[in-house]
Amino acid sequence: MADRPQPHPSALDDCNRELLALKADLLTLRPRLSRPEVPVVMFHGAKDRLVPLANVDFLERELSRLSKTNRFAKMIFPDFNHFIPWEHPEAVRHAIAWLRLQPRPDTRVQHSVK
Repeated sequence: MADRPQPHPSALDDCNRELLALKADLLTLRPRLSRPEVPVVMFHGAKDRLVPLANVDFLERELSRLSKTNRFAKMIFPDFNHFIPWEHPEAVRHAIAWLRLQPRPDTRVQHSVK
């Protein structure tokens, strides 16, 4: 593992702070999921010991309940841990590439004519 870039210690601190509020954040997110009309991509390392893979399932279930699974992609990497952006930036690029291929929501303002 010495040949792989290691996460910066401040990144570890940030991750730990995020984990403390994680469950509450997911529950806060639930009622807001009906609003966005943008594509969502979740990528997760199956060997992540900091954030449970169940969070991806939670989001997928909630989007399914709202009939929005056509705007959702799930990318589970069996050999990756929590630090995907630092250790596997190509996976992040892949996720962004998927997002860029998705149709954009109609952002035109519609006016009624009287």
